[in-house]
Amino acid sequence: MKKIVALLLSLCLVLGAASAMAAGEKIALITMDSIDQHWITLNEGAQKAAEELGVTVTFMSPNTKDDAQQIECVNNAVAGGYQAIIVAANGPDAISSALNEAVEAGVKIVYVDSPANVEAEATFSTDNQAAGKTAGEEMIKALTAAGITSGDIGIVNVNAATDSTVKREAGFRSAFEGTDYNILETQYGEGDAAKSQTIAENYITQGVVGIFGGNEGSTTGIGNAIKASGDTGVIGVGFDKSDAIQSLIRDGYLLCTMAQNPDVMGYEGVQAAVKAIAGNKMRSFLTILGVVIGVVAIVVLVSIGQGANSSVVESIEGMGTNLITANINARRMNPIDLDSLNELAQNEAISYVAPISSVSGTVKAGTTTYDDGVVQGTTPGYESIRNWTVAEGRFLQQPDIDNRSFVAVIDSEAATEMYGTTHAVGETFSLNGYTLTVVGVLEAVGSSASGSNDNQILIPFTLAQRLSNQTSISSFYVSAASSAQVEQAQAAVESYLEKAFENYNTRSFGTQYSVFNQTEMLSTLSETTNTLTLMLGGIAAISLLVGGIGIMNIMLVSVSERTREIGIRKAIGAARGNILMQFLIESLVVSLMGGLLGLAISVAAVKALAPVLQMTLTIPVNVAWMAIAFSVFIGVVFGMYPANKASKLRPIEALHYEG
Repeated sequence: MKKIVALLLSLCLVLGAASAMAAGEKIALITMDSIDQHWITLNEGAQKAAEELGVTVTFMSPNTKDDAQQIECVNNAVAGGYQAIIVAANGPDAISSALNEAVEAGVKIVYVDSPANVEAEATFSTDNQAAGKTAGEEMIKALTAAGITSGDIGIVNVNAATDSTVKREAGFRSAFEGTDYNILETQYGEGDAAKSQTIAENYITQGVVGIFGGNEGSTTGIGNAIKASGDTGVIGVGFDKSDAIQSLIRDGYLLCTMAQNPDVMGYEGVQAAVKAIAGNKMRSFLTILGVVIGVVAIVVLVSIGQGANSSVVESIEGMGTNLITANINARRMNPIDLDSLNELAQNEAISYVAPISSVSGTVKAGTTTYDDGVVQGTTPGYESIRNWTVAEGRFLQQPDIDNRSFVAVIDSEAATEMYGTTHAVGETFSLNGYTLTVVGVLEAVGSSASGSNDNQILIPFTLAQRLSNQTSISSFYVSAASSAQVEQAQAAVESYLEKAFENYNTRSFGTQYSVFNQTEMLSTLSETTNTLTLMLGGIAAISLLVGGIGIMNIMLVSVSERTREIGIRKAIGAARGNILMQFLIESLVVSLMGGLLGLAISVAAVKALAPVLQMTLTIPVNVAWMAIAFSVFIGVVFGMYPANKASKLRPIEALHYEG
């Protein structure tokens, strides 16, 4: 019981996490500190991008430039479930281990300003060495313009460990190579403006001609020192852009600063992080898509199959349960004619008998050619057998049969297509060169198992025989006197045919006829459509199996990517069952999400297809449940191997795994 509860709780947690992800990504922004305006401006650019993209960016930087504090921030971001970390590395070597662990946990890394020694999704930074050299060149220009070609120059930097500021200093020093200027030993103020001002004041006391600052705090301190000394002949240059620095430049206490557009870095950094996260989501989406396609295929195809079966049943039942159909297989030795059929109609179990003969040819009403028309010859009893109603005029009558009259009864669809109106009694059309007059128009009744009833052109059976040069009857319909007399009527028809073909039903000729009633037809067609539905469902199930293979593939990749994570979990006490359950639930969630999404799409697809296919389509509840259950089954089966592989990893090997 406890295991079941744990499973359900885990499932809820995973689903909750999925929902949270769907609501917006969580991105951590970790800069060198949270005080310098440079980083504050960078955060402002990041927040602007976050608002536009609908994600959450948390500014979680240390108060001072400290490797240990920055590493702690990275670890907190990983533990907090952040999908990406945007980081400005204080020390590229110091923070690399923490970033590696973040990557192994599936966190995406993006660098702004200063990269570390870990591969990232993207890097947005200044060429610090080149920028430092530019600062030096600007100082030389200003000193030369003032007539100063030699002298001491001081440097106020953050510390010896911050890679970006170290490179700025190196670039600055390179600008003075080959000159008569003397670069003094670097003094470190930890990026604090007050400390940097004190250092700069000491430099000014020593008689320096210029001072370089490695960051915002250093540069601000230099400007304030020059301002306090009143010696505007000392040239101050630095890095970063703040309100204080810009004010010092305007007042003439600083020459210039290397502005890095931190807002742009923050903005572009968030965009890159979101894009990187989307890459993982796309992989998951493609995995889910395989299950979605499988479920949609199963549900839609089975619904179409059942819809077709329902249409067949409805059409057959619409023709009545007392209908009997007889087909004559013989052509040359066919003794069936109208006179013998009239004798059959005298049986007490039979109400009506009507032959059917199809006529091929071109139907033209004036300049209109009606290619969809089905021309059939029959007798007056056909009206009652098919339960048709004449909307206008009359049906075929016995004199029409006796006289081979050139008359026709058409349905409403044929009337509209041929004459543009359903009031077509008295109109004429040509058939194979003969002119026929319309004497009746049938009411529209739709389609049946024998085809559409809304494109019928009925002519006297004797006329049909004349036009087709046929004297025998190949098929006819019989209507039993009542539903209780169907078997008796069928027996009468079979007896009649057996007698007619008593000389031909031999081993040489075989059976020359077939007789079946509506119930038999319904059973046969239902079996056929059900078989077709099962076949379609089986074919569709193959696509779901392919989706399951996709799940297994993605879970194997996940196991490989999270090997160290698995090692850490097992090292701190996670049992094999815990690891197995973790990956199995992930597989189950993927398949379940695919199943639910596939079912939703299936509902929309069925609604869209119903009018196109002109049939009633519904999704049976049992089919819906079967599809969901099958998708879950697929997730469990194909997730078992990766989950089992993950659970068998030895902690030592997993912890030493390099990927």
